[in-house]
Amino acid sequence: MSSYETRTGGVSGESSRAGSRSERDDDDANLPALPLRGGEQLGRYVTLYRVGRGGMGEVHAAYDPQLDRKVAIKLLRPNRGRRGGRGNTAMLREAQTLARVSHPNVVAIHDVGTIGERVFVAMDFVEGNTLRRWATAEPRTPDELLAAYLQAGEGLTAAHRAGIIHRDFKPDNAIIAKDGRVQVLDFGLALVREPASDEPSSGEAGTGRRAVGTPMYMAPEQHRQAEVGPACDQFAWCVSVYEALWRRLPFPGDDPTAITASILSGRLIEPPRGGGVSARVRKAIMRGLATDPNARFPGIEQLLAAVRRGGRDGRRRGLAVAALVVGAAAAAWIAGRGMSDGAAACQGGAARIAEIWNNDVREELSTAFLGSGRIHAARSWEAVRNRVDTWAKSWVASYADACAATSVRRDQSAELLDLRMACLDRRRDELGALLQVLRPAQPGVVDRAVEATEDLPELVACNDVIALRGRQAEPESSEARALLAELRERLAHASALEHAGRMQDALAVAQLTARRASDQPYAPLAAEAHLLLGQVLEGLGRPEEAERALVRAAIAAETGRDDRLPVDARTMLVLVTGH
Repeated sequence: MSSYETRTGGVSGESSRAGSRSERDDDDANLPALPLRGGEQLGRYVTLYRVGRGGMGEVHAAYDPQLDRKVAIKLLRPNRGRRGGRGNTAMLREAQTLARVSHPNVVAIHDVGTIGERVFVAMDFVEGNTLRRWATAEPRTPDELLAAYLQAGEGLTAAHRAGIIHRDFKPDNAIIAKDGRVQVLDFGLALVREPASDEPSSGEAGTGRRAVGTPMYMAPEQHRQAEVGPACDQFAWCVSVYEALWRRLPFPGDDPTAITASILSGRLIEPPRGGGVSARVRKAIMRGLATDPNARFPGIEQLLAAVRRGGRDGRRRGLAVAALVVGAAAAAWIAGRGMSDGAAACQGGAARIAEIWNNDVREELSTAFLGSGRIHAARSWEAVRNRVDTWAKSWVASYADACAATSVRRDQSAELLDLRMACLDRRRDELGALLQVLRPAQPGVVDRAVEATEDLPELVACNDVIALRGRQAEPESSEARALLAELRERLAHASALEHAGRMQDALAVAQLTARRASDQPYAPLAAEAHLLLGQVLEGLGRPEEAERALVRAAIAAETGRDDRLPVDARTMLVLVTGH
């Protein structure tokens, strides 16, 4: 189930039980649906189906051909917050600021912009439950609850470092995916400040002097419409953790008005002792609920550190055992790759990428480009070098994150680590294949070089743990794996030839690879091979043959249980048959 089905824009489902937001136009929820249906074009996106609707707008599942994956599109209503609300310019500025936050515990924003009068935000499509639903779906130990909320706290920390204050954190605004990763989302009421300054940004969006948020989780300074800072998120996090651990809100009252009065007066219910929650954890949460923001922790990172220290005083034996198991698996993975420890392993990405992209390769390509005789060769080489440098840095960062999830954060299994690393290795090989094609720097290749590097494979698919796990398992025999490796190498070469504009060469390699891939039982590779063959045939003006190849790709993709390839094949089919 998608998180967007249970809560959209903070209004619906569990959110309504927790209390409505201040400064929200309640009539919006009764407005007619926005005129957007599945299959419509929204900028570069193709909508699939609507997954949620609330007072701020709608969320649609969509396909993004540029990122080559399924995304969620949040389409905001025009003129949101008519009663003293912000305009599109402020909302767009805040969304763009949030898009700079790259952290595993914050939902990734890929694109922001406007369609007509509406602001849209394209983000990761996350499958899972809100923390509220997850916490109540079955009995959870204090260890499990704290581990999940500590991840959410890391997401808030990352936002604070980027100058963003959430102002509406609660159990409904964080999602826990099937792999256990928690992500904070719904920054619709965020306050944006410059991260290097204590001064708010210009405009009302930077003052923080409006009563916005969900009353039960709002800090006293929010209720008083005073200046707010990161401490209000710290307060909301502690309310949420208190509620999860002790199954009630920390402030007495039978309705939002009474609870608000208790928050303002500091009437705090002392949590019961014992129950698997240490005294140190209780003390840290109570401090985070202080009425005076200056009495709370200096920052949420200090609060999280105090909670973690409190969890080491003997009550977390079960979690420690689990951590040892995961740590052993990580150690085995590291040892198998010749690494001495987790830190060393997670730094190995730079050396891996340097095997194919280093100063010698740059010098060789630069000489070849400048000697091609093309008047634009120097500019093209500069653009190619910058694009590959940027991609390589992203690859190294993805490598480090995948490694750290198992060997440092310990929130990922060794099996999933192998899947992510295998995906990253394939992406690296695709870059290597393209660099080999670019090396001769033939005039036609130089002409297409910039476009080719702009089409470098996106790395986001290597973080899509649900898709990685759901895909057909690779064969276990060494012979079959060797054949897969050979075919993938050929496929990467054919793709590089296509990107470089060498279409006839690409066709020859793609046809042979597709035939051989069809003869082996691993369907996802056959799907990739026929998809590439269809793209090459379409580029050569042979639509009937392209259609046949793409139909085979779609069938093989369904057989191989690949979430991405069926969408790719069918989208390409629409283009080919439509033309």
